[in-house]
Amino acid sequence: MTTGQKLRKVREIYGYTIEYVALEADIATGTYAGWESDATSPSVKKLMKVAEVYDTDVSDLLVGVGI
Repeated sequence: MTTGQKLRKVREIYGYTIEYVALEADIATGTYAGWESDATSPSVKKLMKVAEVYDTDVSDLLVGVGI
């Protein structure tokens, strides 16, 4: 499973929209959508912001979808 697939899966588990996650993580909506489609990859710093939205650890977003 790619990072983008993991991000999408976690977002769907939480029932969040791309717009909501991007807003809460202070990231452009298009940027987050690009991550989910694997067009680009997030930096560790930005991934940390996304992890905060899900109240989880970055490793949970990188290793698996055990949330």
